[in-house]
Amino acid sequence: MTEKREFLRKTSFRPNRFFYMVVIQQLITVITRNFHQMLMSVLSIL
Repeated sequence: MTEKREFLRKTSFRPNRFFYMVVIQQLITVITRNFHQMLMSVLSIL
């Protein structure tokens, strides 16, 4: 447990945080785009 906490503290440096931010932004972009496409197809079916 304490080792894991140490590891998390060591890896939560600024570059890593920035990297995660970028990855999350990419994920959000992809999800919203897919969601929009899905919504459009559903609306066209209706």
